[in-house]
Amino acid sequence: MQVFKVNDLKFKESLTRKILNDLSEYFDDYMKNEIHSSLDSNIYFAVQDNYGFEGFISLKEKEASLEIDAIGVLKSAQRMKCGQSLIKAAIDFAKINKKRIITINIKDDSSKDINYLKTRRFFTKMGFNNLTVVNTDNFINPLLVMAYII
Repeated sequence: MQVFKVNDLKFKESLTRKILNDLSEYFDDYMKNEIHSSLDSNIYFAVQDNYGFEGFISLKEKEASLEIDAIGVLKSAQRMKCGQSLIKAAIDFAKINKKRIITINIKDDSSKDINYLKTRRFFTKMGFNNLTVVNTDNFINPLLVMAYII
């Protein structure tokens, strides 16, 4: 398994579309549009195994931090360490670029969405901790901010 930093916008758009469509229970049309609109400016890594490109992570770079804008792995490649490889690439990038924290905003526990329960467990396993819960106008449920301290 290999992780590549990707700069080519057409490749980013194609892989992201493929994966987000496979994960439609996580990403509605509004979220897909938001993710696609930031691909050009985000840092982007893709993971490849023997079967092809299986996942991506898109990161917003801030002065002292990175925010995971989106992460996705094809259902057929989940539980095969693709997600772990992408998080490790983000952590390595953060360290090299002297970032102090990586954050992600996901649905909080009140959503009762089984998919996001799995997502929260994954990020906890990867060393992320719950930071705060915020309310936003764009989502029905509050968002949980999880953070990985470098």
